[in-house]
Amino acid sequence: MRLSLSTVLWFCLAVVIGVPVALVLWLGVVGPGRPAEPQDTVTVWVEGQGPLTLALEDYLVGVVAAEVPALFEPEALKAQAVAARTYTVRVMRKYGGMGCAEHPEADISTDPRRGQAWASSSELRRKWGFWPYFRLWRRVTRAVEETRGEILTYDGQPIAAVYSSTCGGRTENSEDVWGTYVPYLRSVPCSWDRESPRYSETRLFTRAELEQRLGVSLEAVPALAGKAGREPMVILETGVSGRVREAMVGGKRFSGVELRTKLDLRSTRFTWRQRGSGVEITTIGNGHGVGLCQYGANGLAKLGRSYREILSYYYPGTVLQKLDDFQRSQE
Repeated sequence: MRLSLSTVLWFCLAVVIGVPVALVLWLGVVGPGRPAEPQDTVTVWVEGQGPLTLALEDYLVGVVAAEVPALFEPEALKAQAVAARTYTVRVMRKYGGMGCAEHPEADISTDPRRGQAWASSSELRRKWGFWPYFRLWRRVTRAVEETRGEILTYDGQPIAAVYSSTCGGRTENSEDVWGTYVPYLRSVPCSWDRESPRYSETRLFTRAELEQRLGVSLEAVPALAGKAGREPMVILETGVSGRVREAMVGGKRFSGVELRTKLDLRSTRFTWRQRGSGVEITTIGNGHGVGLCQYGANGLAKLGRSYREILSYYYPGTVLQKLDDFQRSQE
């Protein structure tokens, strides 16, 4: 049987339009603004755009997709979903949180330095590509759905569920980064994050660059070699994880956090050595290193650990509970 050209064209059009629609319906892929069962909403300050109110669980899909690779192990994605949900609930004004300090009309910002990274479905479609988007979005959505409403608490309150990309062998105690002791943000060994593309980095800084960035005056580096106490950089104190608490550069004291910020280092776990007329700095890890290590969580998931075990390891002493149960306990 011969088909007319118009029939063939109509068939092709049906495939082009129908297959994506069928995939959306079959996979359950939806984006912000979809009809949903009644649930909490969160007002998010989207950098460069302004406030946007989303259903909490929809917002979390965008957070998980922006914070970790969608191809992470399912249990690692679930651990990230619970951490992100807990972090969000803790700052939401509805639950007694302080909201977004920089933008009072919002609960949280999409700036990772002040809140959590977040990406819309359209941004992710551009990032992943049209066809991979359906599969990857569904992976992330499933992680959020399968942990729906679960948060971590300590002494009956949502925890500060902070996390970072790559701890570099050991997480850090909260007080060594922010000066405040938090009982569930304790340093724990973590040898499962070596697959992270940001595990290690080495950068060379010229004398002029160090002087400009740190506001110090350095003597010529070659002339300092072998003269004890006159090195361009001296690490004075490190924490249990090996991260720098305090160092001296050009005779001026800096905290490790200050040096990380001013020199744009990946972490405060670093070593240095003189190289020619400059200073070579090698960092291990990426991020502040407190709480959940995202690549470490993925490594644990590959070993068969559940998201509950992963969360219990990185946030010792915490309790996993449903948000509904937490709400009832506060009434």
